Amino acid sequence: MVGDLIKSFEQELSNKYFKFVVLFFTGSLLLIIFKGVVYQPYIYNELPKIPYWFLNGTESINAIIFAGTTFIMIKKIKIKKSRFILFLSPLVFDVYLIHDNNYMRSLIWEKIFDNKNHFNFSFLLFRSLLEPLVVFSICILLAFFRGQISSLIAKMKKVSLPQISASDKQTM
Repeated sequence: MVGDLIKSFEQELSNKYFKFVVLFFTGSLLLIIFKGVVYQPYIYNELPKIPYWFLNGTESINAIIFAGTTFIMIKKIKIKKSRFILFLSPLVFDVYLIHDNNYMRSLIWEKIFDNKNHFNFSFLLFRSLLEPLVVFSICILLAFFRGQISSLIAKMKKVSLPQISASDKQTM
């Protein structure tokens, strides 16, 4: 739904109303920073509860605003063709599907990296940057090999299946 709205008003959002896109992006980013730096550590003590649908989770209003405005801003950037980007771009959706399902999310963030028990860790910033890069790299490799195996299977099917002509179908 949001993607359809962005597509419908793409020209206006990229040109005429771009300053509002930047404003909403900045406000949404500040809310994310506020939640992580100020609100989250003190959620049980002094601050009032923020409604779940507004700030928390990937389906919150703030997440939708942030994703939409980020998409519009990135779409406006002109990037030269690069072999690296052309290699990665078809694999990124697979990365999302691999790492962001319920089974893999709990396996990665709760069992492998055990992030809940490392909030007071002295290398928290380092872990925050390194862990997603490790997950992204492994998922890229899995997506790449899945694509290679799929294309190999498709080639094997083309070679091994005999072609049936229209006259053969009539005799069956």
